[in-house]
Amino acid sequence: MPSTGKLAAAIPVPWELGGRAEEQFEKHLSAALETGPPTVVLDCAELQLTTSQHVELLWRARLRCQRGATDVRLQNPSPGLLRVLTVLDLADLFHCAPSPAADEADESITGVGPARAKYHDSFRPMAGETAPAAERFEAFLVPLPVPEMTRFELRTIFYEIASNISQHAGIDKDTPIAFWAEFKLGRIVMVFSDSGREYDPTAATVDFDARTAAKQRRVRGFGLPMVRRMTDTMSYIRGADGRNILTIVKTWSV
Repeated sequence: MPSTGKLAAAIPVPWELGGRAEEQFEKHLSAALETGPPTVVLDCAELQLTTSQHVELLWRARLRCQRGATDVRLQNPSPGLLRVLTVLDLADLFHCAPSPAADEADESITGVGPARAKYHDSFRPMAGETAPAAERFEAFLVPLPVPEMTRFELRTIFYEIASNISQHAGIDKDTPIAFWAEFKLGRIVMVFSDSGREYDPTAATVDFDARTAAKQRRVRGFGLPMVRRMTDTMSYIRGADGRNILTIVKTWSV
């Protein structure tokens, strides 16, 4: 259970990572821990879209707090963040219970478009084109009869797979990823293809376990387990033309 007592001032969790904002977050966290508070509060208002990198940042913060016997409480978590933490079995470790807002988002369908639709795009992740491509994919989904939380998950899957390919397939800033999606009521198939070195994301079969990760102080490796738990199937082949082809299928109730 969370400790009782005076809480430290909430520390904003930044959306932009790897720069000054993240440095400021670490600095504020260090300053808060110096006072030995029973609980540190992390304000997640900026995390409307949550990636595995944000989960890693929150997890590192929790491990630092754990060393000082300090609890972590999340303030203003979005339904999407709650969903990601729940998928990874981390919500309870952050004292972040599911909220009614998250349940409503699960059932909310904003689109009344066609029961079938196809989509194609190409983008260069190493040239900073992943985020705009994810926005275009979400724009394709908005008019379709897809639950709001499912749409969030699909965008998260898109972002995580593109990031994973850019990290492991050895592509440069001029190498694009080709992407196709085929939507049919209650089901979507997503295909990612690239010309990088042979890389099979499905080969790593070890799943994420929150308790083991806490004991081992593991701070990376959230992305693919998160994708696996948000999808039905994920398969890989090396094409005859030497391209990596990753196919993901996700279904939901209609």
